[in-house]
Amino acid sequence: MKLRNRFFAGLALCAFAACSNDDEPGGPENGQAASLSIEIVTPSTKATDNGTEAESKLSSIRVVLFTEAGQFVAQKDAEVTAGLADKTIYFDRSKGLKAGTSYQVIALANVPAAELPTTQTPGAYDALVSDLATATADNRFIMSGKVSSGALQAVTQDNSETTPNKVTVPVARIASKVILKSLTVDFSAEALAAGADSYTVKEVYLINGKKESKIYGGDHISSVYSASAAFMQGKSFTEPLFAGHDKDAEVLSGFYKALTTNNTIANAASSNDLFTSYLLANESTANATYLIINGTVNFTAASGTPAKDVFYAVLLKGDDTATAAGRVLRNTVYEIDATISGIKGGRDEAGFRVSISVDPWTVATLPV
Repeated sequence: MKLRNRFFAGLALCAFAACSNDDEPGGPENGQAASLSIEIVTPSTKATDNGTEAESKLSSIRVVLFTEAGQFVAQKDAEVTAGLADKTIYFDRSKGLKAGTSYQVIALANVPAAELPTTQTPGAYDALVSDLATATADNRFIMSGKVSSGALQAVTQDNSETTPNKVTVPVARIASKVILKSLTVDFSAEALAAGADSYTVKEVYLINGKKESKIYGGDHISSVYSASAAFMQGKSFTEPLFAGHDKDAEVLSGFYKALTTNNTIANAASSNDLFTSYLLANESTANATYLIINGTVNFTAASGTPAKDVFYAVLLKGDDTATAAGRVLRNTVYEIDATISGIKGGRDEAGFRVSISVDPWTVATLPV
């Protein structure tokens, strides 16, 4: 298993001192005013990174400012129209910003208005939850991030600033992505001696995916998830290996794919890109998320052995201590290359070899 970094989407928010004469109430005391201009830069995608426009597109932005102690200061919302390269959200000096004070800057992208909090506290944002369908809706992948602004510079009496403050807020998708990049059949000598000839893939699906996830749970790489949410399966699955994992028989769109054509893989051959799905963070190792490949091992006519239904299970995990037991992290791409060599099935490592490339779906910081 290997770990490699991939950068194929980005959103940068830059805060720096500016000036304003807006007539909104709440100006700072003692003339030590500060203002904040936040530049939103739309993310980019790379075709070579399995990225799509929808996975990085912005449709709406909310930026909220709190003091480091958690007191609400200001918020602004903006719609991002098609073709707009960037968007500037401006907090003028009347918003109560003070020189020498550091602020928490929380940025949420593509969150439906109905899911945004009505109570302006850090706790209200920490509690936001979204389901998978909303989190990965076409052209609107929910993203979030937070940074500290650092101490702001003062606005002088003529409303000019000599040294603008600048901060970048990376945001990250709350969803992750799993890809069955390749499935190779390379039967062992024992399997070939039994007459194994090919493998027909009938279905590929996920079990123990999470239905819901927190929208915002701290820093932008947080894997915090909604502990109360039920698990969702691609289909009902009661194999003894997964006893007790049959949490929900409902099929979640995207978690299940049936294959009916061009789905037989001969020995010493491969099939690519059989399955792609989005999923949410899952920190429960007791109900870890698996990719299931279910199909039929076919035997030669000479062997006289009838076809045999066999499934193979891939535990979604990383190669570090934190994720080796099966934790799925948010904003991560899991690319799976699997090889079938035996006919026992299940998680038989001798007969089913798996390589998972765990790539942080890291947001690239764009120059501004």
